[in-house]
Amino acid sequence: MNRLNLTILPLLLSLGACSTDRVTVEEEPLEQVILFDQDGKQWNITQAVFRYGFVADKFLFGFGAFSVQPLVNPPMVAETEAGFPPPDSVFTVAGTVVDADFRAYGISELLSFEVANDAAGGRAVVIVYDPLLDRVSAYLRTTDAT
Repeated sequence: MNRLNLTILPLLLSLGACSTDRVTVEEEPLEQVILFDQDGKQWNITQAVFRYGFVADKFLFGFGAFSVQPLVNPPMVAETEAGFPPPDSVFTVAGTVVDADFRAYGISELLSFEVANDAAGGRAVVIVYDPLLDRVSAYLRTTDAT
C-alpha cells in the first residue's frame, strides 16, 4: 500500500507545479456588416462574413421574410403561339385551374424561383414549389399586391 502512495505522490506534485494564470488576448472589435431586406429590416451578418468567409455583396436581399424573389405573372403560351413546346417534348409541369382558366408552370422554371405570383380566372394565385420534397401547392391569394 505504501508503494501505491509513492507513485501517486510525484504525479500530484507535478500537477501542482502547473500554472493556472490566464493569458488574455486583446482583440480589436470587428466592423459590423449590416444588410437590409426588402422590408427595410436590418440583418447583422458580421459573423458570417468574418468567421465563415461569406461575401456580403453576394447576398441578394439578406436573410428574412423577403429573401426569396418570386416569379411574377409568368407569360403563358397557347398551343398556337410560338414558343409552345412540340408534341414530343418531355418535361414536368405543375398545373392549376381557377374558374376554367388553366395554367401550367414548368418545374425547371419553378426550381429557380420556388414561388410564382400569378392570376388565374381573374383571381390572384400563388404557386409554391418545394424542391426538397418535390411538391407543388397552389393557393388563392388574399392580397391585392402582385
